[in-house]
Amino acid sequence: MTGCSCSGRGSPIVLAGCRTNSFGPEWVPNQNAIGNLVLHLCGNVQQWIVSGVGGEAGVRDRAAEFAQFGGLTAGELQVRLDTALNKAGEVIRALPASRLTETIMVQHQ
Repeated sequence: MTGCSCSGRGSPIVLAGCRTNSFGPEWVPNQNAIGNLVLHLCGNVQQWIVSGVGGEAGVRDRAAEFAQFGGLTAGELQVRLDTALNKAGEVIRALPASRLTETIMVQHQ
């Protein structure tokens, strides 16, 4: 994660300063590059909040989140992250108070 920063300005997470190829090239076995972690976070937000709480259909390929090696820039990752977080915010803001204590089953449905 050297060279990346997280900032509370604007988006809750800012990938400014990340290398253009946020998946490597200095990939180390048993460690995840920032690009893969961002894809994983987007998958979690989609699965748990947008689909699980919001009820939108969603298909997640968790293995692909960690298998990706290159192909996306830090800017493209930022757009994916911002999109996922904005959608989750919309779902949460739209919840009626009566749903705030509801128990839901997200995985293994």
